Amino acid sequence: MPHPHRLLRAPKGGVLVFNTDAVIRGVDKSVARVFGQAILNNMSRTPFYELPSLKGDFDSLYVVVVQRGADVTPLENKVEALIN
Repeated sequence: MPHPHRLLRAPKGGVLVFNTDAVIRGVDKSVARVFGQAILNNMSRTPFYELPSLKGDFDSLYVVVVQRGADVTPLENKVEALIN
């Protein structure tokens, strides 16, 4: 495993720019995508007739996705299409 100081070394004659906010945003969006996929996977294992009763649960899960900085609309649309 490389030493941390080697990971942040600037190219010869270059300037190192490490935008921690961009890294955090990227990780948060990845987490939100994984979270959304987990929701859809769980839905696929839930009996169809029970999905409408879970709508409130989905709403609270959407809040977590939004907090991670992702657009929840595509996930909401998929869930709604499966429920209705």
